[in-house]
Amino acid sequence: MEKRLGEIARVVRSKNSGPFTLTLDIIFEEEDCFEKVLPRLTRDLIAEAYRVTPGDVEVIGYPPAYAIKINIPRLTPSGHPGDRERIWSATTCATPRPPVGCRLLEG
Repeated sequence: MEKRLGEIARVVRSKNSGPFTLTLDIIFEEEDCFEKVLPRLTRDLIAEAYRVTPGDVEVIGYPPAYAIKINIPRLTPSGHPGDRERIWSATTCATPRPPVGCRLLEG
């Protein structure tokens, strides 16, 4: 059985980080979950889920808060006529498409 990040994290949200970058914040209640998930959220996994280049993905762990910050480039600059995501700030977003297996919590 697999679980999505939203099922094991306390917070999964997006934030507008300017016109060219989108930030995802993932916050866990327990250190164990944070420690097991962080190494599995690879640049390649995030890049595939959001259709960006792995070199453009930044994954930052912040152990004191059991938090992970992911920065990815926006596919369309904020405010551009083709931008479909007009209001990103303070929005809870869908979790990254790849599920994170429940075995993360078991092993």
